[in-house]
Amino acid sequence: MRKGISIFIITLLACPVFAQITSGTIIILNFTKDQLVVAADSRGVNTDTGLPHDSECKIAEFGHRLVFTSVGNARRSRVSNLDPIGGWDNTQMAETAFRSLQPLPVEDFKLRRIAANWADAIVAYWRSLYNWSPDRVTRLAARDGGLTAGVFAEANKGTIYFRAARIQFDKTRASQGDPITPELIERLSDCWECGQGSKICALGKHFDIAARFCSEGKSNARIRVRTPLRKANKAVKLAVKITELTIDAYNKTPGDVGGIVDAITLKNDGTITWNAMQDRCQTGRN
Repeated sequence: MRKGISIFIITLLACPVFAQITSGTIIILNFTKDQLVVAADSRGVNTDTGLPHDSECKIAEFGHRLVFTSVGNARRSRVSNLDPIGGWDNTQMAETAFRSLQPLPVEDFKLRRIAANWADAIVAYWRSLYNWSPDRVTRLAARDGGLTAGVFAEANKGTIYFRAARIQFDKTRASQGDPITPELIERLSDCWECGQGSKICALGKHFDIAARFCSEGKSNARIRVRTPLRKANKAVKLAVKITELTIDAYNKTPGDVGGIVDAITLKNDGTITWNAMQDRCQTGRN
């Protein structure tokens, strides 16, 4: 009997099912002269089972000052006491990084430190997971090596400060045993001028919808959205519309975007407005 129990425990430890990693997909950011709008779908996909759910809260606000969002493998749930690595959550780690530096005045240097602290903490978890299960982490990396990314924005006295951090899997470093590396990003690369005064950027996957919408000049027409919004101007509707179109295009195939749209606006005076937010995300609002 004891031998049977020992075999069961060893088998369970070797099986990745007990530790579920949830991946997120599409984030649309609309940069204008005096505000930043962030819109996101609500689908998450369990990377073990491939099963989707539409209850992800991909946007967070901390201290009525900082806006955070993330894409990629955003969370690892620890569902067994036998899990030797433990779980983590991109959003919770972002809040920890923010709280540790909250007394500092809002400025570019502070936001850079928040992003760096977050990236270092997330890298530590991914390195532990890689040391335990290198094949699993290799499989989770995107084609370009990306594992996850986080975006931070804070505003004060007419300036919106923005930073992003990306956690990468560098295959060329795998032989050295340390392929997980952080990268701080000052400017996003997948961006398009989209109508008068708007610059649309995308994170995650399926950028073709945003690129086509902006290139065809559709942002100049009246924008209609199905998502119920509050205090929404054209900049908000534009970000939400592109997110909705991405959901419509890829909801069924491959099925990695979907659900409803959450949206938030950060103005350059520091004002934060939730334009759309799931009821279940209310409890996580800080």
